[in-house]
Amino acid sequence: MNQANSTLCEVLREKADSLIEDFNQTESLRDKVTALISRHLIDGEPDRSFIAQSLNVSPRTLQRKLSDDGVSFQALVNETRQQLAEYHLNRNELSSAEIAYLLGFAEPSNFYRAFKKWTGKTPGQYRHHSSNHG
Repeated sequence: MNQANSTLCEVLREKADSLIEDFNQTESLRDKVTALISRHLIDGEPDRSFIAQSLNVSPRTLQRKLSDDGVSFQALVNETRQQLAEYHLNRNELSSAEIAYLLGFAEPSNFYRAFKKWTGKTPGQYRHHSSNHG
């Protein structure tokens, strides 16, 4: 990433490491997938095949097991992105554009659209609302 900022990368890595540490204490496949997604978001859109390989299962087995838990891989990617986006917006340390790149979005506009779809608010509206009610 040409515009990579090592400080921003470190912030996300620390949060991802914390999530991984928390999730390693459980046996849930969903939690393990979420932790891996968190760790690799900064590299762009998480790859289901890579995540499956990291868990020593085939992509089809991963898909089937997640389906048995009532969730899809893409739903976990979106859920993880939303949770991390809300976390960073509430901390008010990074701009929305910086958060977008940390969460693996190619463009801030893609992040803004996704965030509005998830919450009904733009990142700026969410940040403003949370700072007035937090």
